[in-house]
Amino acid sequence: MEKIAILTSTAPLRKTTTRGGITKQRLDMQACFDLAERFDVVIIGSLAHDQVYEYMERHLSREVRPKFRLYGRAFFHS
Repeated sequence: MEKIAILTSTAPLRKTTTRGGITKQRLDMQACFDLAERFDVVIIGSLAHDQVYEYMERHLSREVRPKFRLYGRAFFHS
């Protein structure tokens, strides 16, 4: 039986850093790779900007990319 991860937010995939009093969030690609290692299919759907998912698609390796199903803002507003 396949193991499936369903995320309704990109929050578990973000890292928060603070430098000089400025807080920024960035995508934690290692978290994506860890999910791909633990699960057969990873479904992520949220109202995050489509650019977030485009960035993820560009930076996921070819071996990992087929495991991900990404549904961004455009999917929910169609």
